[in-house]
Formats: sequence, C-alpha cells, structure tokens
Amino acid sequence: MPGSRGSTRSPPNFPVGHALGSFLPTLSTAFARDGFTFVIHPTTPDEQPLREVWQAIAPAAIVSLDAFGPADLADVRELGIPVAEVVYRPVDDGLAGITLPNLRFGTMQAEHLIAAGHTRIGFAYPADERLHRFAEPRLAGVREACRAAGLREPDVRTVAMDADSAAEATSAWTGVQVPVTAVCAYNDEIAIGCSPPPGRSAWRCRRRLP
Repeated sequence: MPGSRGSTRSPPNFPVGHALGSFLPTLSTAFARDGFTFVIHPTTPDEQPLREVWQAIAPAAIVSLDAFGPADLADVRELGIPVAEVVYRPVDDGLAGITLPNLRFGTMQAEHLIAAGHTRIGFAYPADERLHRFAEPRLAGVREACRAAGLREPDVRTVAMDADSAAEATSAWTGVQVPVTAVCAYNDEIAIGCSPPPGRSAWRCRRRLP
C-alpha cells in the first residue's frame, strides 16, 4: 500500500531515552521500505479523542507504546485498524503485540551479581515517575532472583539524576548493619550517578547487564 501511513502512539510524557531514540528511526526505515509513511503521535490527557486522530490520518496500522484503554480499543476495532502493542506487563485485550521482558532484565542483573559472590543487593529506583512503568517489572525481577538465591529483599533507594541524591543512596547502602555490596541500577545513567569518582570511596561499579 504505497503512500499509506503507519502510526505510532506513545503515552503521556513518554521519556525518549537512548533505546527509544534508536528504535523510532529504525521503525521509520522499516515502514519506508514497504512504502509507508511513519507518523508519531504522542498522547496527552487533554487532547482530542484518539478516534478523531485516526479518522484524520487514516493509518494503515498502529504501533502503540502502551496498552489501549477500553474506549480506544473499541474505536480501533470499529474502524478496522490493525494494532500492535508494545507493553511492559502482559495485557489480555486480544491485540497483537510484544511484552518487553523487563522482569527478566532485572532477574539477569541480580543473577549476575549473585554469581559474582554478592549476598546483599541494592536497587537504584528512578525518581522520574515516567520511568516507573519500566522500573517496576525490573525491580520485581531483582526480588525474584534474590528470593531464589535465599537472600534478603533488595534494598531499594530512589535515585534522582543529581549527585546529592546518588550520594545519599550510596551512603545509605553502605551504612546499614548488613551493607549492600552491589547495586542493580535501573539504567546506565543512574548507574553512572551512583559511581563516585576514583579515589572517593571503595564503592565499586560492576557492568550492568541489559
């Protein structure tokens, strides 16, 4: 269908980090190979109903970066638009889609550190509320790995993207009765923030698995 549009819908205040920033151009290129024009539509709470958007641009298909609500789901079905969802927890709405394995990512992080001999694990949880939908499954994976290894629950500290917040979390991890010796950070930026300059402390930063 040359000239048709493929549309991507993103949820409100969706953070565009390195991974998503790489994903969108790749998706656009893939659509273009088959003659589709790729359109990105970020949603906001006070915008026009999505049904009006779909009617205005008449997409051949929609890739949604979040699960559809009941009303939007009914609309796309009525309009006959194929939809694929990229979600962060399994949903049962009958649509095709991919569930990102964030829980498994967290399990892999913790298993890597446990295999290296660490028995007290911390988790650096993002302060940015937009990231919580991604961080929760990862934290669940870390908890699962700790339980499977017979370890305590991970020591969870919220870390903002500033030096003071990272220093406060690091001090808390190393100051408890049974100190944390390794941390699963939500992402690379938080991991770097929790790593002090050389010579400042004995805190060691291990490579984070994806």
